[in-house]
Amino acid sequence: MATRGYHAAETIDYDLMALDREPPAAAFRSGPSGLIIRAPAKNDTDEIFRLQAAYEQEEVLPRHAVFNAAASRIGLERALGSEQMLVAELDGVIVGKINTSARSFTRYQIGGVFVRPDCRGMGIGLSMGAAFFRALILGGSGATLFVKKKNAAARALYRRLGFTILGDYRISYY
Repeated sequence: MATRGYHAAETIDYDLMALDREPPAAAFRSGPSGLIIRAPAKNDTDEIFRLQAAYEQEEVLPRHAVFNAAASRIGLERALGSEQMLVAELDGVIVGKINTSARSFTRYQIGGVFVRPDCRGMGIGLSMGAAFFRALILGGSGATLFVKKKNAAARALYRRLGFTILGDYRISYY
């Protein structure tokens, strides 16, 4: 692209990771007391949307992109109707979410793992991920995801859940 006069405004490097076995037993013993991992209910949409919006702005959108709340809400409502999803609830408040974003014959693509910033480091992501990925594996499907190389906490979380790195992936925005 550079030889044609194009220069990337932003380049993001990712690890492509996969999981094909149940998470280790230790992952199921994480999280704070009173943490509930459950399927979303119809009346959870507004709370989940707040997490989805934060996720998109923190992890998905390129640096100079403008967040579109209406498009995000439409995407979330589609995901609630057609994708696998779990939420993490603590003290009656939804503090985390995890969902699939696509499916092949043998694998689910994961897109949308998010824990509120003030609740990170408590084991919520590990507990939520363990329950979610166990269900996918027991259902006969593997899981694949992309994680930013700069996101050390997420990369460590996925390794603790049993994911392995398959390769590198790069997105360049022009």
